[in-house]
Amino acid sequence: MKTLILCADSFQRTQHIQVTNEVEGLKKLLQDRQFATECIYGANLTKIKDAFLQDRDKEVRIFHYSGHAGSEGIELWNTDANGNSLAYAKDLAAYIGSMKTVKMVVLNGCSTMEQIQYFTQAGVPIVIATSRPVEDKIAQAFANHFYAHLLASDTLLDAFTKTTHLIGADSDLQKIVQQFRGPQFEEALETPEKLPLYQLYPAPDSASPVLKATWAQILDAGFPRKEKKVFISYAKKDAEYLEDLETHLAMLKRQKFLDTWNVGEVELSQDVSVEVNKEIKTADIILLLVSAKYLANPDIWDSEITLAVERHARKEVILIPIILSPCEWKDTPFGGLVTLPRNNGVVSQMDRDEAFAEIAGELRKILQK
Repeated sequence: MKTLILCADSFQRTQHIQVTNEVEGLKKLLQDRQFATECIYGANLTKIKDAFLQDRDKEVRIFHYSGHAGSEGIELWNTDANGNSLAYAKDLAAYIGSMKTVKMVVLNGCSTMEQIQYFTQAGVPIVIATSRPVEDKIAQAFANHFYAHLLASDTLLDAFTKTTHLIGADSDLQKIVQQFRGPQFEEALETPEKLPLYQLYPAPDSASPVLKATWAQILDAGFPRKEKKVFISYAKKDAEYLEDLETHLAMLKRQKFLDTWNVGEVELSQDVSVEVNKEIKTADIILLLVSAKYLANPDIWDSEITLAVERHARKEVILIPIILSPCEWKDTPFGGLVTLPRNNGVVSQMDRDEAFAEIAGELRKILQK
């Protein structure tokens, strides 16, 4: 079972009936579907942190706040020694972002849009906030309809769009997504009255898969999985090995763990050295397909190996030599690294499918970490 933390504000239940209705309604909706739910009334940062730590085994996926808020943070109860009731967004976002299991934050209070930037910077894939003050009944309606649509298997985009239509808010969602990318974000904050009441902000580097996500995907530990860029350095005379390796990496590609690139993908109109340099500098993992032919190629040394080793030394990239055939590789600049296949294995001296299956399995372990 996954956990949705529903955090009410500092008011007691009898003093703020709409917040209570919203939170209790969501709790029932989710618990009826067998999702563990934690409601925190009279919440403060200590209570929130305790709830996260106690529910670590259930893997908290969503943090939902209902109550008073503003551009700087949400209102809790005695969040510091001076009795200040404001939980500043920057600090709260840093904590929630450190809990890597959280996939969505919903800030259902007044004028929470300026808090979005802190949560996205902290690594939260989905943030929903408001551009201006919101009435209690509208906030309650938004929450109830939004989660109901998600549980009915709508995508995040469809659930958000249908909900904003139902509560009478402008739902030009595609415009919102485009407008909040990059430098236009701050510009949008200057004119909140021109924006729809509710804002959906997906992580910029994974906006498309986030918007298409269903409830089940949001609860998936790997969502949203950003593909790692893998640069494969090889000698053209070893192309058959490259083809076999790509075949064994196909499942990792399909599951969005990685995307590969090699010099063979350079188009006729492009400068090879420029493209290779660009791809090596932006790769997360570099695979060196090492053979005597590879080591004898001066162009590969100048344009690929040297830069790859430098980036690895700066801890900017994971560098993995794959030993294709017997050769003098131990005295190279990458000779001290762990190689694949493991235990000083050589692809050409093993069953080739078995060798590349082992390599794909080791990459999967690295990517899952």
